[in-house]
Amino acid sequence: MMDEVDELRRKILEATIDVLRAIRRRVELVEELGRVKRERGLPIRSPEVERELISRVREEGAKMGLNPDFCEKVVRAIIEYSVSVQARGWTVEGCHPRRNREDGDLVCEVL
Repeated sequence: MMDEVDELRRKILEATIDVLRAIRRRVELVEELGRVKRERGLPIRSPEVERELISRVREEGAKMGLNPDFCEKVVRAIIEYSVSVQARGWTVEGCHPRRNREDGDLVCEVL
């Protein structure tokens, strides 16, 4: 018979796997966004969008009773991973990354 501690640990594991599934869904969207950005010659990063996302995550996390600083750390890690996912696609599909003269961000140049 499973005791209470084991049952709670099992539920925690399930909740953690649910988080990973949500991250995987997000990565699929990020891959699609990266494709669209490459096609349009847009930079990978958008500091304004990232700031807004971080602000919103802090706010929503606080509403859920979570520490906003913790929520920010989590979303910053997700953002960095998302940037790396988008950047991977820039070395394939005929895309040649180059620095934008205006802000130094990477943009895709299709030759």
